[in-house]
Amino acid sequence: MVIPDRLRAQYPHEMTIVLQHQFWDLNVDRAAGKVSVGLSFGGVGSILEIPVRAFTGFADPSIHLSLHFMPAEPEEETAPETDASPTPSAEKEAEGSAESDTSSQVVSLDAFRKKGPSPG
Repeated sequence: MVIPDRLRAQYPHEMTIVLQHQFWDLNVDRAAGKVSVGLSFGGVGSILEIPVRAFTGFADPSIHLSLHFMPAEPEEETAPETDASPTPSAEKEAEGSAESDTSSQVVSLDAFRKKGPSPG
């Protein structure tokens, strides 16, 4: 993360960034997983580079949208591979638990879509 020391001291844990009228050089680098933007703090221009994984929320009041993000969990160290292969029942159990984990993370966006006449 690239942030001037004076801002890091002023906002040691969390900072709300508002992109409305006075910002410049907004850039999203998908490959690097970061966003950079120029902002003015107390009349002093600064360029911030923020990893996308550091975002905790996003809001667009003009469309009444607010998103909150959960921090990524650190990756667990993998155990060394063994020669024993899993039994078929263990594989089915693992598949079942994976399905239940992902199904709880599905979010329906229907409530946020604009409703209008259906094409026809």
